[in-house]
Amino acid sequence: MNFIADRAQIESSATVQLLDRVKELSRAGVDVISLSVGEPDFATPEHIRAYAKKALDNNFERSVASSIGDDAFCHFLSAVAYNLLSDDFAWS
Repeated sequence: MNFIADRAQIESSATVQLLDRVKELSRAGVDVISLSVGEPDFATPEHIRAYAKKALDNNFERSVASSIGDDAFCHFLSAVAYNLLSDDFAWS
């Protein structure tokens, strides 16, 4: 198909590029956990659910990146990645 974006030579968003890369790696047999687009393929661990409920009860309802700043958000993402890669992480 000849989409308008193709004709206008508009580059895909970073999110779409990341999703394409995840699909490519998955097809190549790499076990990939994508946190970019869509729903996770695992249940949310109970301690995360409890923390989310507590945050909502304390009115933390805004976008994380805009409310805490880019540096803090990068630290947050690093912590998530570290925990996902650790041997102690418990998938439920």
